[in-house]
Amino acid sequence: MDDTISLARLIKPLSVKQFMTEVWPHRIHVSHGAMDRFPELLRIPELQNLEALVRAYPERIPVWFPKDSMRDEQGRTSYGTYFDPRDALNLYGVGATLFFQKLDTYVPQIRAMARRLEEDLGFPPGKTFCSGFASRRSAGALPHFDPELNFAVQLRGSKRWRLALNEHVSWPPAGYGVIDKTVPETLRAALKQDLPKEMPENVQTVELRPGSVLFFPPGAWHATESGEESFHIVFGIWPHSWADLVLRHLRTRLMAQEAWREPAAGMLGPRSQRKQASQHLAGLLRELPEVLGSLQVEELLGGEAAQRSYQRKATARIQLKQRGKGAEREWLLSVQHKGERSEVSVVPELLPLVRWVLARRQPFVEGEALSAARVLPPQDLREALDILVETHVLELSDGPASRARG
Repeated sequence: MDDTISLARLIKPLSVKQFMTEVWPHRIHVSHGAMDRFPELLRIPELQNLEALVRAYPERIPVWFPKDSMRDEQGRTSYGTYFDPRDALNLYGVGATLFFQKLDTYVPQIRAMARRLEEDLGFPPGKTFCSGFASRRSAGALPHFDPELNFAVQLRGSKRWRLALNEHVSWPPAGYGVIDKTVPETLRAALKQDLPKEMPENVQTVELRPGSVLFFPPGAWHATESGEESFHIVFGIWPHSWADLVLRHLRTRLMAQEAWREPAAGMLGPRSQRKQASQHLAGLLRELPEVLGSLQVEELLGGEAAQRSYQRKATARIQLKQRGKGAEREWLLSVQHKGERSEVSVVPELLPLVRWVLARRQPFVEGEALSAARVLPPQDLREALDILVETHVLELSDGPASRARG
């Protein structure tokens, strides 16, 4: 059994090869099975009842009011209003749907699942988040689409999904709902045709039960309605587009040149200044094809994969030990280096990482460490590794990290 939920278990009975060739990333796919095929989710206390989740969730919660309230302008304007957790729970009692954003920030076990999904799909860490949706009977979401790749897992109750592939825009850079008054500029520029104010035709209806998993691609129209009290989570993946990848490296190249770093002055000045600004910009644009042509595929893809490399500090004597008993027990990392001794308290969330580092005999990169400490957000991992460098447990390695397991 995997130590956390893998892609293979989410998409059964399809194999990973079948999913990647027949479904990913363009098509809708649903997988049905009993909830006990995901025992990891059943062991997370915050997911077992709404009260426990509200206690663990410190942020204000967006609330979707019952569909009957959407008939007038006031009701449509209030759709998605944020409330304090306890107030949101009271509104749930009268039929509202609660939208818990980025559960992975507050529930470490879910964070581990997000990291595993990124590994299986080949995305860099930190691109996946998890949201939770709690609905009463007949409640749900109005027709809309999102820009991310999504895996929805039904935990309790049943929910009916109406889905349609998007003929209005492919790979949308932003989301849109039928009650939205405006369309984001980046989305408008990508449209093939005007966006509708109701669910498109050619709808596919899917009913999710506890243990069901639904994959739907970016831009897929969807609307939901609960057949009974319902709770599901969604793992959403926000990958870089090819445009994002190229623009990030192109900006680095341009900012390395003095002429491109000059202030863009004169655009709104007198006619003579506007003329001078226009001539200057025209000259820069003539150079742009040469700069763009200098970008290399290996550079772009290598830069995306580039990570810091670390290794154990050979001159340091390191010991992980416990101090105290019972509730007062704590873990300490004792380090002796060049005649100096220091002790660092290790919180429980960091223990898997510290143990993995101490057992490691070869250099490693951040991604390998993240696999050993999946409960940590990527930004916290970098901070933890920096602390281990500062305390002489680790040092930065100039050479490439070995892929062999130490």
